[in-house]
Amino acid sequence: GRAVPNAWVQWIAFVPSPTQEVIGGVLIASHGQHISFPRLSSTPVIVTNAQKDGKALISGAQNNAPDGFDLCILDDSGRTVSGAWVLWIVVVPKSKNGFKGEVRMRSNGQNIQFTPSFSKGPVYVLSAQPGVMAGAVDNRQDGFTLSLIKHDGTRADNIM
Repeated sequence: GRAVPNAWVQWIAFVPSPTQEVIGGVLIASHGQHISFPRLSSTPVIVTNAQKDGKALISGAQNNAPDGFDLCILDDSGRTVSGAWVLWIVVVPKSKNGFKGEVRMRSNGQNIQFTPSFSKGPVYVLSAQPGVMAGAVDNRQDGFTLSLIKHDGTRADNIM
């Protein structure tokens, strides 16, 4: 992979709140490492982001459970990575915390839609596994088009 001079970036900032079932953190971690957190009411949606030495990595959560997940971290050649900075957010989407989300098998180019829609333009933050870059394009108040790309630049299908 090569660095790009600019790109549209979507981001989210939050203060972890276990009572709202929104948890997260920042740590130095390695591929395959288990991340634990206080038990939630159900299996959450988990989004990760990773970098090492200032270079973005491909990351994602595997084996999601109400109290933890296993971390997947790959470089742009598809090799596992150790000692990366990882940011993660865990959410049980509920009307009380304002989050929507899911964990399910999806393919590149799929239309993701939900009801009710947001009243204002939402922020979409995604990750996928194993070893796939995920992004939301053509964003709307009721969903987006899914972009799933492998480290070699080819489209990815049937990915969680």
